[in-house]
Amino acid sequence: MPTIDQAKAREFYCDFLGFSVDFEHRFEADMPLYMGVSRTGMTLHLSEHYGDASPGATVCAPMLGVHAQHKELRTRCTAMAVLGSCASPGATC
Repeated sequence: MPTIDQAKAREFYCDFLGFSVDFEHRFEADMPLYMGVSRTGMTLHLSEHYGDASPGATVCAPMLGVHAQHKELRTRCTAMAVLGSCASPGATC
């Protein structure tokens, strides 16, 4: 997955979605970050390297317990949230 700001990527993937950082790699201190995050068996690789992924790419991730996940995310509604249910109390998916 492409990223351009590691702080925003951590805020979204770790703080909002609940992923944990598995690894971080940079060739040098001032080089782009390549980072792996995971949650309950799903692993994503996030990269600031130009050309590693296409912005706007789609990832399909089959999952069990999607309603429980949705309920969990609703408790974390922040400026990062793009879930319509965060802005609409009582909305259902």
